[in-house]
Amino acid sequence: MKALLILPALSLLAPPALANEICPPALVTSQSAADIPAGFTAANPAQPSRLMSVTFFDGSPAGMAALAPDSDEAGSGKASWSFGPAAPNGIWVACGYDGTQILLHRKLPAGITQCIVTYKMEFEVAGYPEIGEIACGK
Repeated sequence: MKALLILPALSLLAPPALANEICPPALVTSQSAADIPAGFTAANPAQPSRLMSVTFFDGSPAGMAALAPDSDEAGSGKASWSFGPAAPNGIWVACGYDGTQILLHRKLPAGITQCIVTYKMEFEVAGYPEIGEIACGK
């Protein structure tokens, strides 16, 4: 019965276009070796890094004010955040990718009051549950 109550709530969130734009599912990066020892060569495989983590912030991530989820029951596969009426610096999201230290971050559109991250618990990316969907809306 609880699942039936959650599913309609997801339909009230942002349209699918916005949900898919919260964090790109993969990121193509480029790395280089600074000092290659004698006798070795470096290779840079051209495969994208997969989305590994999502963190929401009160203001820019530079301020390090990460927000804890309102609900994140172990094994449930969902975490949700509710945001106050108007954070003075806005709500920001940071997207982390496996095999890199790069974080993509941006301010979410004004009016976003809730985000729900759904995980695919049966799959992992760099030891973390795979992110299946990020849905944000009012």
